[in-house]
Amino acid sequence: MPIPLTKEELTTLLAAALPGATIAVRDDSAKHAGHAGNGGGGHYTIQAVWPGFENRNRLARQRLVHAALEAPLKAGRIHALALSLHTPAEVA
Repeated sequence: MPIPLTKEELTTLLAAALPGATIAVRDDSAKHAGHAGNGGGGHYTIQAVWPGFENRNRLARQRLVHAALEAPLKAGRIHALALSLHTPAEVA
């Protein structure tokens, strides 16, 4: 069974892909322990505010995050992601 990522590992991967972003990661894995289909990867809520999201729709923003997390996603270390991705202007 794969070992879930830590919040710090996720933050490091995202910070490398989204330089200058404000990133918050919450590990929700304990809420989902034992549910059907959970192969051991973690459940996370990620909030990121980044100027680079400007002029990108929601799907394009999510693709950037998924690309940054490709290796742990493929390895099964992430089971579920809830993403909240905004520009600084959107949260002002």
